[in-house]
Amino acid sequence: MEIGRVFWISNVPENSNRGEHAHRTCSEIIVPVCGSFEVELTDGIRKVSVRMDNPAQGLLIGPMVWCRLFHFSADAVCLCLASGKYDSEGYINHFEDFIKEIKKCR
Repeated sequence: MEIGRVFWISNVPENSNRGEHAHRTCSEIIVPVCGSFEVELTDGIRKVSVRMDNPAQGLLIGPMVWCRLFHFSADAVCLCLASGKYDSEGYINHFEDFIKEIKKCR
């Protein structure tokens, strides 16, 4: 994967979520540099939750996968490597819209 953008998620307030979107074409790798958090992924049919707490392991999230990050530890730092530059049109920010777009593809 070619990296087009790098950013961090840190200092997440208790009981807050991050992500809660899907990318139309972009892929991301997320790495728990410090602390821990949970990642919930769905393709509209299957749902899986992954605990991220090992900085030696990352998670590749492909396009058209809904992603929610939650249960951040107080010291959590998440490194995000994205395949493309930021493009607001590339995001699906509402789960209902994500489901509609997934159904069009099937």
